Amino acid sequence: MGAAAFHGDQDCCASQAGDDTDPAASRRTVPSLIGLADADEPMCTFDCDADVVDGEPMNENPDSFGGELHGARIATESLMVRREPRRLHSRLEQNAQLALDDEIVRAVPLADTLRALGYLWRLQPNKMSQDQLLQLYQYSKKASSFDAFVSHTWWTPGYQKFVSLLLRFYWHYAVVAAIATSVVIMIMYRLDILPMPLRFASQYTLFLRVIPCGPWGTLFAFVVSLLALLCAPFLPCTSFDIFYDVACIHQTDPVMRER
Repeated sequence: MGAAAFHGDQDCCASQAGDDTDPAASRRTVPSLIGLADADEPMCTFDCDADVVDGEPMNENPDSFGGELHGARIATESLMVRREPRRLHSRLEQNAQLALDDEIVRAVPLADTLRALGYLWRLQPNKMSQDQLLQLYQYSKKASSFDAFVSHTWWTPGYQKFVSLLLRFYWHYAVVAAIATSVVIMIMYRLDILPMPLRFASQYTLFLRVIPCGPWGTLFAFVVSLLALLCAPFLPCTSFDIFYDVACIHQTDPVMRER
């Protein structure tokens, strides 16, 4: 690599300046590039005054390594990752995957899903026919928004989801029903309307007596609160719309499901 700027056995600078010229003053020595020259190749020299090397014009490019680095640049550019222009219709490219698609967004009232002992939550779509899946889509309605997105897994038993949602949103109906029932039972005890077949002996020294009592408060309070909890979804109240996939996503149309 890099031929020395000598003509025969005589240095160019030496021929111009005379025999007294120091050869080291007219020559500079640079190491050869590793990998571009053999390890045994001697150091390359060039004439500081000459404009040609072995009869060829010198490269005026400030890049002293010439074509080698140019080839390296080409190789580097070929390894660069080139981004394709983003498509306007790609929701993922536009970071719009969390935005609502107003054309197909649907919602179903939570109360409707909890009726009939949570029928919709106990379904298994993988075991239903196409007609049955199409009927599920009729439970939902077109909406511009929904109040909650209910995430769930089909591996969980449906009755557990039903009980959880029922207690989460309608627990206050059960509490009010239990309190009201207890008050009514106490009044009926006071008026001797209900029999009190049980007896409780007080051990308090200042109140030693046998107290008549009955199981009606415990039994009726539990039964009435349970009935109030199950009937609460049928009561007229403010609609709470949710996104429930089995009813809000078209289960028989692959294109609609993808959207």
